Amino acid sequence: MILSPVRLPVPPLQQVYDSFESTAGLDAQERREMQSGVDPKGVATVIVASLEGALMMSRLQRNDEALRRVQLHLNRYLDQEVARK
Repeated sequence: MILSPVRLPVPPLQQVYDSFESTAGLDAQERREMQSGVDPKGVATVIVASLEGALMMSRLQRNDEALRRVQLHLNRYLDQEVARK
């Protein structure tokens, strides 16, 4: 008997990464909402890696402090380094 491969659901943060890297980031560049030279794949990596780390820390510490800190950091990062001024 041959078993077919199991398809696991795509985790939500992977969907965010894939969407921003392939579509949302390019659309933002075309609409001139991003500073020139910003790499959508790099932005997606920073967002997802930050959130994944904060989620892990929140579970370990049993509070949302890490998530709140990352939220503040990502807001500043997106406003100052990514968004067109």
